[in-house]
Amino acid sequence: MDIDTGPAPLASSTSAPSTASGSQPAGNSQRSGGGGAGQAGQRLTGTPLVTLRALSARARALPLGQKLRPRPLHALLAGIEGRLRYRDAEERPLQQYQFEVYLDDGSAKQRCRVASEVVQRWLQGVDAPGLAAMSESARNVAVSKLKQFLMKAEGMWALEFNGGTGSLPLVVDMTPGLDGQLVAALRARCRLYYPSIS
Repeated sequence: MDIDTGPAPLASSTSAPSTASGSQPAGNSQRSGGGGAGQAGQRLTGTPLVTLRALSARARALPLGQKLRPRPLHALLAGIEGRLRYRDAEERPLQQYQFEVYLDDGSAKQRCRVASEVVQRWLQGVDAPGLAAMSESARNVAVSKLKQFLMKAEGMWALEFNGGTGSLPLVVDMTPGLDGQLVAALRARCRLYYPSIS
């Protein structure tokens, strides 16, 4: 499954000690203490989208318990040569984070930012006006995939949803409009860990 990886992320002077090759592309570096580092499909300030592939592949190779424990996801990601900084969802209000899933609309690659009330409509099985610009088939796939992600993807926020030939980043904006019940469901059912927006 191929997705649009974009250029490598910007280097950072923080955190992890340098590896033998400081110029190694992010997502390929491995550190014994990192538990398998990967690259988050995430738009950071001044940084293009990068791939979920390495993180997803390594995580899928582990039993579910090892994906969640013994350390939070940001610790598992600490071996990415200090290029990006991560925090888990408990360190900041959930609404300050966003996540992306990759979908294929069968034609063009697009970005769709969807507000929190749309997420609630999805959970209730109601179509969302935020997806109006997409084709009907792509919209149906988006709704189905997101509901799958929220309700069934236990323990792994960095799941790769790729329809095949292309990739559609669907960005969900976690705004203060999320009610307490939904926030609790997101944390309890998905155990979502979000990278900090540096």
